[in-house]
Amino acid sequence: MSDVYLTYMPGGRWAISRTIADKSVYLIQDSYMDDEADIYIVLQALGITTSLENLNRYFSTRKGKGRCPTLELLELFLRIGDSTRSKDSHIGV
Repeated sequence: MSDVYLTYMPGGRWAISRTIADKSVYLIQDSYMDDEADIYIVLQALGITTSLENLNRYFSTRKGKGRCPTLELLELFLRIGDSTRSKDSHIGV
């Protein structure tokens, strides 16, 4: 594994990126999603049921403007990548 943990971002946030089904998905803790459709791609890749409870847990809302990935979600995403990543650091669904 080349990543020790998540990538540190200025402002005390963490980030991770993966390629899922030929699409690059970038997650930055507590930052709005550029494409909210990626929320469903991430949940599906992690095997998490899409429910309001799970959306609120893993993609909290910030000031009513949009959903942001939580640190808990980034850590789950990192572990899934560790166990299924190929040599080119991509996972496929």
